Amino acid sequence: LGESKSIYYSVDDFSKWPGMLKETMAEMEQELLGKVDLILATSEELYKSKKSSCCQTRLLTHGVDTGHFRKSALAETEIPEDIQSIKGKKIGYFGLFDKRIDLEILKYMSTVRPEWSITILGKKTIGTGEFINYNNIHFLGQVSYEALPNYAKGFDVCVLPYVVKDSTLTINPLKFKEYLATGKPVVTT
Repeated sequence: LGESKSIYYSVDDFSKWPGMLKETMAEMEQELLGKVDLILATSEELYKSKKSSCCQTRLLTHGVDTGHFRKSALAETEIPEDIQSIKGKKIGYFGLFDKRIDLEILKYMSTVRPEWSITILGKKTIGTGEFINYNNIHFLGQVSYEALPNYAKGFDVCVLPYVVKDSTLTINPLKFKEYLATGKPVVTT
């Protein structure tokens, strides 16, 4: 295309994702790394894995709109009715509900703390039918980015319950920093 410089923005190790052709993905990435002038990695693990490549590598973690998420601490921010009507302490998650989520942790929390309500916002890419008998786990679906502070205001604690395995060790989830910006306690694996 006649570019003067090219930058590879590494946000995840896609060769470790479930369902990927791991060797093919790794080979394609290595070929790409040989063509770029700069690599930006969003996590320490990605930085370390790309650092030995042929060009300059920098760590550039995700940024967050702290002002937006801080709205959850403002008195005038209204909590939406669907989360307000949920009883008990609200353990909240927002984001993509996919294979990275530790379903066993959610079931365990639900069972040992039935007075807690686990509230999940976001798109689901895995089945959730196994939660049908868990009365204190609530899937509210996707909400707009603009509404996230309103929902977060209804959370007592924000959680990031990822399964700890190769495919999750290289990520630096943006939602972690968004959670911190709400001022709520954060619990993560």
